[in-house]
Amino acid sequence: MEEFANKGISRRAFVGAGAFAAAAAAMVAGCSPENSLEQTEDTAPRNYRVDAEFDESQDGQWLPVSCWTSCGGRCLLKAYVVDGMPMRIKTDDTHEDSFENFQNRACPRGRAQRMHAFGADRIKYPMKRSGWQPGGGENSNGQMRGKDTWERISWDEAFDLIATEVKRIIDEHGPLAINYAGIPFYNCAVAQTLLPALGGYTWHLGFTSYGSWTATPDQIGIDNTAGEPGTMGTNDRLSMLKSDLIVLHGNNPVHAAAGSPSLHLMRAHEAGIPFVFIGPDYNPTAAMVEAKWIPVRPTTDAAFLSAVIYEMIKLDEERGDVVDWDFLYSHTVGFDDDHMPADATLNENVHGYVMGEYDGTPKTAEWAAEICGCTAEDIRWYAEQVGRKNKVSMYYAYSIARNNQAATLPQLALTLACMGAHVGADGQQFGPTYHYFAHNCGPNLVQPGEMRQGDVPEQAQNSVFGAFDLGYRAASSWKAMAEGHGPDGWTGEDVSKDIRMIWCESGGYLTSQPDVNNGIKAFRAMDFVLTQAINFKPEAQFSDIVLPASTPWEYGYDQLAFQQYKQFNRESFFFPTAFTEPLFESKPDVEIAYELAKRLGLDADKMWPYDEEQRQFDRILNATVLDADGVTYKPLVTITQERCDELGFDGHAQEGVIDYDELRAAGVYRVERTEGDNYGYIAYKDFVDDPEGHPLNTVSGKWELYCQSAKDAVDALGCPDKIKPYGCVTESAGGYQGLSEEFPLLVYQPHYLRRAHTTHDNVGWLRQAFKNPVYMNAQDAAERGIEQGDIVEVSSETGKMIRIASVLETLMPGVVGIPHGSWPEMNEENGVDENGSENTITINVQNVGSYNSYHSTVVQVRKYEDQDVPQAEMRPLRMPEGIEE
Repeated sequence: MEEFANKGISRRAFVGAGAFAAAAAAMVAGCSPENSLEQTEDTAPRNYRVDAEFDESQDGQWLPVSCWTSCGGRCLLKAYVVDGMPMRIKTDDTHEDSFENFQNRACPRGRAQRMHAFGADRIKYPMKRSGWQPGGGENSNGQMRGKDTWERISWDEAFDLIATEVKRIIDEHGPLAINYAGIPFYNCAVAQTLLPALGGYTWHLGFTSYGSWTATPDQIGIDNTAGEPGTMGTNDRLSMLKSDLIVLHGNNPVHAAAGSPSLHLMRAHEAGIPFVFIGPDYNPTAAMVEAKWIPVRPTTDAAFLSAVIYEMIKLDEERGDVVDWDFLYSHTVGFDDDHMPADATLNENVHGYVMGEYDGTPKTAEWAAEICGCTAEDIRWYAEQVGRKNKVSMYYAYSIARNNQAATLPQLALTLACMGAHVGADGQQFGPTYHYFAHNCGPNLVQPGEMRQGDVPEQAQNSVFGAFDLGYRAASSWKAMAEGHGPDGWTGEDVSKDIRMIWCESGGYLTSQPDVNNGIKAFRAMDFVLTQAINFKPEAQFSDIVLPASTPWEYGYDQLAFQQYKQFNRESFFFPTAFTEPLFESKPDVEIAYELAKRLGLDADKMWPYDEEQRQFDRILNATVLDADGVTYKPLVTITQERCDELGFDGHAQEGVIDYDELRAAGVYRVERTEGDNYGYIAYKDFVDDPEGHPLNTVSGKWELYCQSAKDAVDALGCPDKIKPYGCVTESAGGYQGLSEEFPLLVYQPHYLRRAHTTHDNVGWLRQAFKNPVYMNAQDAAERGIEQGDIVEVSSETGKMIRIASVLETLMPGVVGIPHGSWPEMNEENGVDENGSENTITINVQNVGSYNSYHSTVVQVRKYEDQDVPQAEMRPLRMPEGIEE
């Protein structure tokens, strides 16, 4: 294999990078080339500003570049690049915006992307924590993680130290002693190749996004083919326009995914379709589409849906034509006693549950109104609207399934949809909406090409999914990891595996998992913590060795991770350009994995025999686009053999629909939609039209409103909580204590334009543009003497944090909104997180369905005693101490 370091720039035929290093050092905000880590009173105000003047007459060019933010907006970014440096950012201007062919416009996060890539806290070279030595035990000096000083080391020293410690841990404790704290689906180098080749690893229990949609979709018949649970259960954007009513249950794409997902809803509103929003706040998306608001407290959505099902049954008994009984009985099993599946072991079902046959409590509108905070009239009104007479699109946010009462919420949503026959037809759909699938689902009209792969060792192919399975049981909560055992109350093999190393790569697991304080304790309990990252993020702060990773704007990046997985929406696929050498001493993640594999006795050249530029070329050359017949995929690009040879790539001549160089210049290919075209997508249409001829992949071949296999799968995990095989309100066995005098407020965690998950919380431009708020109801704030802009303390049984009060009339009383993603900055003297990570105060109870309990947290809010404490937008970024240039 050609060594990574010797890849020729002739392979990169798009833009030069000759003077990049010097220009980058000068442009990184707040840093001088002489001492790029020094921060003084004079330089601190410049932390968030790029001072280079912009002149488009300079010898540069606009290039399409990657927006790797995990928000789901899927937008086109362009950078004006001069000698390897991005001087300005703009968004999609390749064509006039139209309904048929919309522009993929970037939000503030994308437009601030260069300050993520070139910010003051960019990790520039490998670093080792001064007090750490390999060998475990006292050598780890773990209590100093997050407090210690740092030493600059060479790449060779870093690789040797890491390989030595990884080998020792595997030899002494086994491969499952390594906890991979990243997103294994997104990165192929470490999680999908290197660690599995070493025998596997343990993954963190629970999904930060999916909630209980993680556990049951496959078993109950909800489409999971896209890899994002349930998202393929909704139709394309043109179908939505046939609806009589659009329901947003917890959704807020204006903040979560401000690109095309928001645009599609705006277009439906412009078409005059009425909207209903269900959730604790009247959020910006609800306001954009002028939705009717049904206020529902966090954690109570299962109760709300149960009551809607009850009221639909009662309305149908009174006047008929509300429930589509023929559809319900022909396409589902398990609704009532007369339609139970053959494998049922419990003589219960959703009909008996909502009627109160098992607990003596009918799930009436009045019952749910008291729990949810809405009115009984709202519930009955909604039950009538979602009856069979209307065409209804019901979109659910994953967020409503991230609590201890929602283990079977997907079955309740499925039951409601089937009762009204709102599935498998134009203008009728149900399911979660997420990322690039939101409000425009279906197979991609442009498909990326296959990329050549190396020879993955056999043990890697056989172990990675086993590692995931073991991870569900062994990787417990932070508290359990800190104390050296599996999650409390769980049983089963490997629950008590001893985790000795945390390997942090993609994502921000310390910040995004509940219970940060115990997360810090878990980090400090390890023999070894390794982080490879772009910025000095919280995981890096509590590590022993930190490796500088390059970004997708830099040559050699592992394109399979961010490019192939994320760079699309249904009608567009993005082909961004890398335009410069890796910044400072950073390396692509795939190169880091390659070098470690060599030192760990693996055949790295067979595992990664191809450089990433060749693989990126494969991805473009082999890309296909759906023909106008809506059935056949054909080659996307036209290229000659001469052009392949000029570029220096192994390729072949072919005829497609767009010239290769034209595609690279545009950075995107989109398929224009028109009314009546052959590109439409109706989820489950084949099954709905012919349930016998196109059965679902379930035990019964139908949607399972009672699902024995779903219950058996969860029970097999050994969790102390036990779920019912049908949709209901889950009674959790632990963790959620309920509201009390000490903690009288419920928490929910919306997304926010300041960041995407945890990404961008370090970007000063966004910190200055968007404060770090706590949303409070005006009445709750007044009772506590809190006014708009006050610094407040939010406390729970797990921790304390401070933020700025945002006092609202559009939020339910008794509810607190804490926008997700702040990086924790712990003041260990008083135990307060001064940057307000919401997961400082969330509980971490690993329970049914392998999901976390984010929204099962109760808190108190008080005005903070020190109103002069500087907030994040007024403080310098946290930087490593002890480094000398």
